Amino acid sequence: MKRSAIIDATMVLVASRGWHALTLVDIAQEAGVSYGQVCRLFATKSAILAGFGRQIDEAVVDEVDIDLEEPARDRLFDVLMDRFELLRPYRDAIAAITHDLRRDVSSVPSLWHAASASMETVLKAAAINPPALARGVQIQGLVALYSRVLRVFLTDDSEDLSATMKALDKEMADAERWALGINDVCDALADPQKIFDGFKRAATSA
Repeated sequence: MKRSAIIDATMVLVASRGWHALTLVDIAQEAGVSYGQVCRLFATKSAILAGFGRQIDEAVVDEVDIDLEEPARDRLFDVLMDRFELLRPYRDAIAAITHDLRRDVSSVPSLWHAASASMETVLKAAAINPPALARGVQIQGLVALYSRVLRVFLTDDSEDLSATMKALDKEMADAERWALGINDVCDALADPQKIFDGFKRAATSA
């Protein structure tokens, strides 16, 4: 309960005060817990932000209801949109955080790591298991895709998030074309004989 209270307090405060001006003392007062309790559970504000991401990930897994008969693309689209819906109450806070951190290079590694973990959860929730050789590349590609759509989401005031859906659909179409090439390469690497056969065909036709 204290973890959730601290995370919720952080998101409430950051929406009005911004990220850089916010302190752990402020968060403790808003959450109704001691400063020591905040420090024991979250050593830094970045740790709280990572905790928020995990909280959303858990909600995605708990609430998503996919149809395994649907194509993988549709399942992924639905899970990503479910995640955006869960983020809707925190949109002002997320906008403040992204604004304040956009020039903070030191925060990039931790944010990217947290986003990678979230996108891995999204793939699992959508019942998608990429080939082992392509998994890491596809997760990183999904992080980049999600980040671009997030910028649209933050200014999407439509009731049904139509602009976000349109942006996601376009980004996924672009990513599909790119992923096909990656899968071909990974398939070849997984079966070296295919590479040798390709060399033989090229030599024969030369």
